[in-house]
Amino acid sequence: MAIGRIHSGLSTLGHSLDRAPGGSFYTLCQSYDFERRGTIALDSFIAMAVLLENAKRMHSAFDPNRTGTASFDLNQFVWTLAQL
Repeated sequence: MAIGRIHSGLSTLGHSLDRAPGGSFYTLCQSYDFERRGTIALDSFIAMAVLLENAKRMHSAFDPNRTGTASFDLNQFVWTLAQL
């Protein structure tokens, strides 16, 4: 699956990630592009989408006012990572 299709698929699922060079979208894609070919397999895309859903859920636990921002201390951040 090519990068453009990945972005489109994630957008359809309700995810809006930063597409700037070095931003969250490209960094996430690189972490799932195991062969460094600029493409991601379907099973990796599914794993990425599940990770994003879990991350969104964890983030919302620390964003009670639904402002789109959350504050974590180190212990909370580590706990959140362990939940993903």
